[in-house]
Amino acid sequence: MIVIAATRRGSVVGAHTFARRLLRFVHRPRFLVGIAVGLFFVASAGRDGALWFPARLLALRAFERLGLFSYSIYLLHVPFVYTLYELIVMHRITGVAANLLYVALIPAVLVVSYGWYRVLERPFMSSRLRAAVQSVPDAFPATLFAMPEPSRTA
Repeated sequence: MIVIAATRRGSVVGAHTFARRLLRFVHRPRFLVGIAVGLFFVASAGRDGALWFPARLLALRAFERLGLFSYSIYLLHVPFVYTLYELIVMHRITGVAANLLYVALIPAVLVVSYGWYRVLERPFMSSRLRAAVQSVPDAFPATLFAMPEPSRTA
């Protein structure tokens, strides 16, 4: 069976050309990283209700707090990164100094994003959502590294 697909120019290509284009798309790094991240989350969900290490790590209160203002981080990080990039290019900063500037940018973006969240986002959250966020218990570090027992079904 021959598969026929239309291209952007409106011409028709055969199955061989279509398969080649599909393989080229699948081998792109972004696609592979997306698949890997998806598999990571599926694997970290665990089985029989027991969470594996990655899921327990992401369930720590610090990561949940970070998730509270993640939209603010998403909105605000690009202007900061772009401004720092322009500064680095303008002053011809290279190597370790440029990398240290980017690393120092992370806490600065987090502080500004958290302030943005407190001033502009949190006042508009429902009281029910605020209560749910504050009721999340801290994870126990001793159980963080424990692997779930395999299920033994007879």
